[in-house]
Amino acid sequence: MDDPHNPKQALSDVQRAAANKWYDGTLTSRLNDIKNGAIILIMQRLHESDLTGHLLERGDVEHLKIPNEFEEKTIYHFPISGREIVKTKGEYLHPDRMGKPEADKKKVELGAYNYAGQYQQRPVPLGGGEFKELWYSYYEGELDVRNMNIYIIADPANEKKKDSDYTAITVIGLAPDHNYYLLDMIRDKLNPTERVEAIFQLHRKWNAKGGKPPTVGYEKYGMQSDIHYLNLRQDETNYRFHIAELAGGMAKEDRIRRLIPA
Repeated sequence: MDDPHNPKQALSDVQRAAANKWYDGTLTSRLNDIKNGAIILIMQRLHESDLTGHLLERGDVEHLKIPNEFEEKTIYHFPISGREIVKTKGEYLHPDRMGKPEADKKKVELGAYNYAGQYQQRPVPLGGGEFKELWYSYYEGELDVRNMNIYIIADPANEKKKDSDYTAITVIGLAPDHNYYLLDMIRDKLNPTERVEAIFQLHRKWNAKGGKPPTVGYEKYGMQSDIHYLNLRQDETNYRFHIAELAGGMAKEDRIRRLIPA
């Protein structure tokens, strides 16, 4: 079987699970010789939970992994001929075709996450797949926010239950030095009225500090549930500001991975 996942579909939990379910429930029953038959899967890695990841988690498979760059000494043994191929750490699979310059260029084009999956057969970059703490710097003291463009970004959770997600509201400042500063943040379980009150408090606070109204962005589906309360609060207080709808075309985790630098 060759590449059971479409690269775009592999980012969808539903599509990925459907491919894995089809393998478990359909393909495995199609062998002509159940005792001696085998299924050979050849694919690029696209996600930790793609079909290869699914089979590795189950176990009972022979896994042949051939990366573009070898991250450790690797020995490939041919059981019939007895031949061995030895690759050392840092060696490239086919340097005449794709050595370090070509690999570095491809890392920039694809990003660390996609390169790790498609070329290293390991869909998590070394050191982790998401943002790393060392990429962040901490500042002390007061910042001059009057020269910043300030953004209030809201990602609300729909319910206020014990096992529900948290609402996150962040205040981000884009400074003349081209750095983004996390100026303020709320992470709590809030009902719609509490969310709206938090937005208004943050807007008033950073409007005063920054000397100009912050730009407000609201996650698409959360905005649909909260817009009535936001409009009502603006009418009640006669304090008005524009709210932009923020929409994403893929899962949050995968949007994050696209931001991972090479």
